Amino acid sequence: MKKFHLILDYKMLSFWLEKIKKNSIFAFRLTTNSMDIFSNEIIGISFSTILDDTAVYLPLAHDYKGVPKQLDTNFVLKHLKPLFENVKIYKIGQNIKEQILILKNYNIEINNIFDINIESYVLNNLLSKCDLVGLSRIWLKTYEINYFENIFNKFKNQNNFSKVPLDITASYLCENVNIILMLHLIMWNKIKKDLQLKKILTKIEIPMIKVLACIERNGVFIDQKFLLEKSRLININLNNLKLQAHKISGNEFNLSSPKQIRDILYNIKEIDITRKTPRGNLSTSYEVLSKLKSNHPLLKIILEYRSLLKLKSAYIDKLISMINHTSYRIHTSYQQSLTVTGRLSSVSPNIQNIPLENHYDIFIRKAFIAKKFSKIISADYSQIELRIIAHLSQDQNLLSAFNNKEDIHYSTAAEFFDLPIDKINSKQRRIAKTINFSLIYGISPFGLAYKLNINIKQAKEYIDIFFNRYPRVLEYIRSTYQSAMDKGYIKTLEGRKLYIYKNKKLGNLMHNKSIERTAINFQVQGTAAEIIKKSMIHIDSWLKNKDKHEIKMIMQLHDELVFEIHDNYIERYIKKIKFFMEHSANLYPPLLVRISIGLNWHDIHLQNI
Repeated sequence: MKKFHLILDYKMLSFWLEKIKKNSIFAFRLTTNSMDIFSNEIIGISFSTILDDTAVYLPLAHDYKGVPKQLDTNFVLKHLKPLFENVKIYKIGQNIKEQILILKNYNIEINNIFDINIESYVLNNLLSKCDLVGLSRIWLKTYEINYFENIFNKFKNQNNFSKVPLDITASYLCENVNIILMLHLIMWNKIKKDLQLKKILTKIEIPMIKVLACIERNGVFIDQKFLLEKSRLININLNNLKLQAHKISGNEFNLSSPKQIRDILYNIKEIDITRKTPRGNLSTSYEVLSKLKSNHPLLKIILEYRSLLKLKSAYIDKLISMINHTSYRIHTSYQQSLTVTGRLSSVSPNIQNIPLENHYDIFIRKAFIAKKFSKIISADYSQIELRIIAHLSQDQNLLSAFNNKEDIHYSTAAEFFDLPIDKINSKQRRIAKTINFSLIYGISPFGLAYKLNINIKQAKEYIDIFFNRYPRVLEYIRSTYQSAMDKGYIKTLEGRKLYIYKNKKLGNLMHNKSIERTAINFQVQGTAAEIIKKSMIHIDSWLKNKDKHEIKMIMQLHDELVFEIHDNYIERYIKKIKFFMEHSANLYPPLLVRISIGLNWHDIHLQNI
């Protein structure tokens, strides 16, 4: 293990600042006392350089009996600001987006960054879900990791580092940044030898870190009164359902307890549950009870109770608890390196999982509102995956449909439901959308029959109709599968690779279909992910010269970007947004973006722009 030093006075701070500057590269990690995006206090900072065998820890807010005197945080950050903002010095971190958000509270920008999680993700997106220990075992195969895993166990019950002795903290965190720096040097050496991977990392994934940090800090304004009222009304409904269930069954029981529900249903002769759980108990899952709900009124009440309870606890109450007390907004955290395809995901909360609608007419997206004198603007790529398929396959019928400005899903719905296109409603279009993507991504006749609740013969007929209409799409699917099998990987348009696992023992139709689905899904979804990321980077660069009171980029989900724009600037700015998004990739057919405007995220209306 490298040696480490503590910085406890200005003389030592000056010495190490000069030493770090001479290296032109350093790894660092901030430790804080809170996860709050606006109020976390920096407990200390660790640094590692490459010119010698030393790392250093700079404590700032350790607080325990006998702790040595530490330098003032504002004084230290004033001297660190030029270092972090220096564009000629590389800063290496892990989850560096969090460090960017922390230092933003101190008016410090971090320039010229690398993140080892993103580097590992670019090299192999199947290895992305690793902590520092996991990454070390993959890339530092000879590194002794036991010390790193066990050193902090003694203090694992502490809420933060401020109560941990300096020598223990310094030892752990200096080891941490040493590993981060070593990992970067190894992975960057591999990446820069592949020009496509280097471009993906430096032109897309690294710039995206700052874009996401900005979106997270902007946050989304939430109508708390709306959510509180919906929560209150659901509570009333839940209580009424509970009383109805007790009256019907003749017993009081907990409607959230599978065991108590099982005991109640066992004695009702009209309800014959045959499916069992892995432990041998009768199953009371949603799927099982839904099939039997017409047999007894109690089942419908139990199912409705469960649905309402989930809506309340998983969405409404959770959103209320996540409203920041400083900004009155929610600040989701975007995960850049979790999905195989390159798509972004989000947590705390997962905004991409918030339902568009439900059968209780409780539209949660109504709570996502704009501030006074502003509107919510949604910019959504129109049928981007089908456009990518058309570009890759160059199927003439599909290209003609787009050139004629047809909606492919409406055309499919018209044929499937045997109705004129102008008679197709939004629900039927959603079903058609499911059909189209199911076929493109390689669903079997059996799978399509199950999904649409039709017989297998009908499913086969529909598959034949689809591929007869779009024959080059079928050729594209087959050639992409063969390329993946031959090369052992598949690539997006930008060159990101997914390595295909071929199991010779499973060389059957099912295994081949799985590889086919994986290859098509990755190429199409991965390309779509790259397109919207490039759009976000261009828009973020443009927004740097704009006042945040005029416009903010506040959310990204799937193929949609969401903005909050002041009423005075809407017409001017949406034209720029549309331009950036539609020109982020050269596809034939060209990209199309639809703009919607409203007072909240649910009540947005399509604008012809």
